Amino acid sequence: WRPIRLEIGESERKAIAALKNFDVLLVNPVYDGLNLVAKEGALVNQTDGLIVLSENAGAHEELRGHVLSINPFDVEATAAAMHAGLTMAAEERKRMNEGARNVVRTNDIARWISNQVQDLRDLTSAFRKPA
Repeated sequence: WRPIRLEIGESERKAIAALKNFDVLLVNPVYDGLNLVAKEGALVNQTDGLIVLSENAGAHEELRGHVLSINPFDVEATAAAMHAGLTMAAEERKRMNEGARNVVRTNDIARWISNQVQDLRDLTSAFRKPA
């Protein structure tokens, strides 16, 4: 067991190393559009790490069921979810990790762009006047 070591600053190398080795990754935005940290963590983690994810994160809709969901305003529930992630059976952690990774691989950037374009087509066709 090693305590958490907080480092303030920016280092892409250290960030990737942390994502590769986390046991529990807390991604706790109050609100956001699409948090890529949760998706990046799911893809690069090599330790069957578990993601604790705010239900207000944009990525939550896709990753729900493969992460431990939390209300970002509930500090006690967040601590309990982190504890649950650290003490979860290895098989369950692995199952959730693989599920999150598969969701991210399936919903890649090409699919996202395709969905955005289709939404725009649907929206513009709804406003076209019949001839």
